Amino acid sequence: LCLEAGCDKYIAKPYSKSDLSALLNLPRREPLISSLAGDPSMTDLIDAFVGDLTGRVRMIEEAFRAHDASSLERLVRNLKGEGSSYGFEPISEQSVKIESILRDKFDVKLLEAPLHELLDVCRLVRASSTSPASPSSGPSENPASGPSPGSPPHH
Repeated sequence: LCLEAGCDKYIAKPYSKSDLSALLNLPRREPLISSLAGDPSMTDLIDAFVGDLTGRVRMIEEAFRAHDASSLERLVRNLKGEGSSYGFEPISEQSVKIESILRDKFDVKLLEAPLHELLDVCRLVRASSTSPASPSSGPSENPASGPSPGSPPHH
């Protein structure tokens, strides 16, 4: 219910009024629905990809925290390909930026912002059954939403 209402950000306690105000005044980003959501033959595949996204986000966060460049590169490369295959081009576009940085070297400072953006994009993803093309479907939450302990903070 929270995600459907647009509550897709996180703020740690204790927080101040100014922290809360700043969070509430951020521009709201729309949910990310697959560009292939209207294709009935893709529905189950898209939904399976979305269902696996929580685990993928968690693995990316863990690889980043561990400074495991090879795992991070593999995970991001796989996410790039599958994001594109299932109609989530923004995931692929953000993954390309991270791959480019990783080709040079693992630099936490250079990776932090694009990685935050990739994780934010993943948290916007919704299953194809929640698209306007399927009005009879019930509400569905994004499994990749919400912060993981020790994950980079949301912006």
